[in-house]
Amino acid sequence: MLHNIHKFVDLAKSAKIDLSLEQIENLTTITEFNIAARYDAVKYDFRKKATKEYAEKYFLISEKLYLWLKEKLYQ
Repeated sequence: MLHNIHKFVDLAKSAKIDLSLEQIENLTTITEFNIAARYDAVKYDFRKKATKEYAEKYFLISEKLYLWLKEKLYQ
């Protein structure tokens, strides 16, 4: 089964990693950060919501997910 490498929830499922609902929601949002360059309207909409506060929020969420995953992989 092929998966889009940018769909983090699909990758976690493929790796048999159990995620909480909060982690699924956060990974789904983070997946949206990968925007195909040919879709100008999508890029524009994302740029409008990508405030400094939004970026800081998801930076911290991404860091938390990264550290959780790193710990889980090295148990």
